[in-house]
Amino acid sequence: MTLGHWEIKLNSFELTRMVDRFSHDCRSDRAYISTIAAMFRARRLISSGLATVILAAASLPALAEFKVCNQTLNLYNLALGFGGTGEFHTEGWWTLPANACVTPIKDRLKSRYIYVYATDIYGNEALSGEWNMCVSGKKFVIARPPGDAWNCWVRGYQQAGFKEIDTGNSQNWTVFIREPRN
Repeated sequence: MTLGHWEIKLNSFELTRMVDRFSHDCRSDRAYISTIAAMFRARRLISSGLATVILAAASLPALAEFKVCNQTLNLYNLALGFGGTGEFHTEGWWTLPANACVTPIKDRLKSRYIYVYATDIYGNEALSGEWNMCVSGKKFVIARPPGDAWNCWVRGYQQAGFKEIDTGNSQNWTVFIREPRN
């Protein structure tokens, strides 16, 4: 991801004003002389037409993450369902404090859809939906058998309704948990 270019253009008048301002604040003659010399070298470049200073931001890799933010005063426990081609699993629990965010997926999203389930500290659902998947009472990673149903109860897990989040194939996505409106 290229952040872009910044251009700084100084004319002779602006540079002279900078030198004058600097001379009042200077504490060391040596620093003053070297700074003045550098400014006048820059002034010569400006007057010769070579002086559009371009600061190019380095090409940085695009951030890729899935973040969940809690905009309430409650503490939540968070579980996700996600996967790539042929693989799918649920994972939990992340603790989501009041007015804070967690980033459960810090890599490139492998799927357009991420499934989210959250409960408060009493086990009451805070964010849920119609997609039934497996969770456990303790920290967990539960793989869905390829081509098979979840069968949570048979496998010794609890079933929970996850909310589907369509990221639209975006690399960055943030879900907000807010207080319900009355």
